[in-house]
Amino acid sequence: MKSNFFLVIFSFYVSFAQVASVDDKKFSEIIQQPLVLVDFYASWCVPCKMQEKELIALQDTLQTKLVIVRLDAEKFYSISKNYAVQYYPTLILFQKGKAIKKWIGLQRKDDLIKEIKPFL
Repeated sequence: MKSNFFLVIFSFYVSFAQVASVDDKKFSEIIQQPLVLVDFYASWCVPCKMQEKELIALQDTLQTKLVIVRLDAEKFYSISKNYAVQYYPTLILFQKGKAIKKWIGLQRKDDLIKEIKPFL
């Protein structure tokens, strides 16, 4: 019984210890939700790795009010090009499919909360 309990707790921790990645097939569907923050990143980008930690903290704070996903901007270049992503990390806030706000460079959790709050 104890081992099953540990497994459930461990699975819960792992599932929330990262921001979900999205691919080109799911991207259009996901951004149709009420409020979605997309992190356009590159795997080699050090500030992008730092941004992911900030987004995990943001996800923990806002929980169900905001969907946060990451998109590999180099792997899915056509999507990045559609939204004029030239630098990494770039964050774009979508509301029901429409891009409503864009940030370039590393953004801190507290600053993002202030910027996103009017849209919640």
